[in-house]
Amino acid sequence: MGTFGSGDRWEKKGTVEDYPRLDVRNLHRERGIKPGNQLTLDFEWRGEQVTQEISLGWTSCNYGGQRPWFICGNCGRRVAVLYGAGKYFACRHCYDLTYRSCQESDSRFGQFLRNHDGLGEAEDLPLYALKGLSGRIGKEKDRLKKEMNRRRRGRPPKMAHGPHGDVNAPK
Repeated sequence: MGTFGSGDRWEKKGTVEDYPRLDVRNLHRERGIKPGNQLTLDFEWRGEQVTQEISLGWTSCNYGGQRPWFICGNCGRRVAVLYGAGKYFACRHCYDLTYRSCQESDSRFGQFLRNHDGLGEAEDLPLYALKGLSGRIGKEKDRLKKEMNRRRRGRPPKMAHGPHGDVNAPK
């Protein structure tokens, strides 16, 4: 990635999608783990044989039954998923993992351009490439900016129900 002076200001965090995962919900559904159980994992990591004990915690559900949780062996958090991002399985907080969707741009303009069909071939261009384009694409970009600035924020207006307008309207 980046070293000092290489041009990269920050390195991106690893994502949970990049590592093997162990989900307690799947184990409970498929293997029927019970309260009082403890999991023992035997696996190979970089040529080394590793054995890891994973504790389980249980919480009561509102309508009966119990829900299992992994207890992270590193920090003690109660989590549903452990990740194999290192020698041992641990929670995403311990490995400082994030979700891929959190690393994508959340700019409204970028999202608008990705979802707009009228841009033709320029649709796959990065946003900075659209900046200097003239003609139809440049005009379309300006139109989209204006439309986005006009959009109301907050709760959307109530939609009419039924074929003839509002349900509560007099007939």
